[in-house]
Amino acid sequence: MSDFSSTLRSILRTPAATAAGVTAAAAVLLLALFVVVDRSDAAQQERDAAARLTAATATTTEAEAQARQLREAQAAAALQHARTLAGRGSLTIETTPVGAEISINDRPFGSTPFEGKDLPLGKYAVRLLRYGYAHVDREFVLQDGAKIVETIPLVRDTGTLAVDTAPSGLSVRLTAESDEDGVEPIETTTPFERSLPTGNYQLTVQREGFAPAIRAVGVSRGDTTRQTVSLMPGKLELDSVPTGAAVYRAGEHVGTTPYRLDDLREEGGIYFEIKLDGYEDSSSYVNIHYGEVTRETVTLAKRTPAE
Repeated sequence: MSDFSSTLRSILRTPAATAAGVTAAAAVLLLALFVVVDRSDAAQQERDAAARLTAATATTTEAEAQARQLREAQAAAALQHARTLAGRGSLTIETTPVGAEISINDRPFGSTPFEGKDLPLGKYAVRLLRYGYAHVDREFVLQDGAKIVETIPLVRDTGTLAVDTAPSGLSVRLTAESDEDGVEPIETTTPFERSLPTGNYQLTVQREGFAPAIRAVGVSRGDTTRQTVSLMPGKLELDSVPTGAAVYRAGEHVGTTPYRLDDLREEGGIYFEIKLDGYEDSSSYVNIHYGEVTRETVTLAKRTPAE
């Protein structure tokens, strides 16, 4: 390029140079410059194309790597799923006490003890229910070849029992209705208040000279059950229409109507027979309660004269 410029300058300094020569020389110079610039642009375009090719290659390589990782992850998940479907395990659930209703994944499976063999792998949500006990929720994960054996203690629900008597200070004995409850008998005097496992109990109250008073009481979860037992004498007022009838008890004549008993020291039913001339014999079964007045009136039917 420098040689060409020198030659051009020589031509222009020559006295014989004409306008036409100058024009031709300028044209040659412009052509040379165009060639140089065109070559420079082509080189830049080649470099840009190479850069784009490199970037595209890198992007393709990254995409291929991600696709390969995804295929590997899917293959591993499919293999694990196949192993899970093919695998088996066992689950045994026992409770203390036994007899709790058991459900697994919201399906009932009878009562404990429960033994499940050759079960598919996975999660098992277990719920245990037994009357008088707090419910239990547990979750087990069964893996291939696993043999899970679990003993779950059940916790009793509790409530409160408060007992008083008339008169106060009497001896009481409290026993659980079922031996399975594991509640030892309680012997104390009134008044008393105790926290007890829920369930049914028998309460026996004693007073000297009186037959024992026996009551069935229930204790509910979170509640207070109050029981008052009277061992005051009971009373009976037995009458008939018409009055003046003979009263018999256990075949023995004990009086006539209106018949009164003011110091009954036992509870329960008493059977009486009532007889009056000219009337059909009748009977009455009277239920006596401590501390209460029991009233009973029997209407007698006239006897039909024999023809």
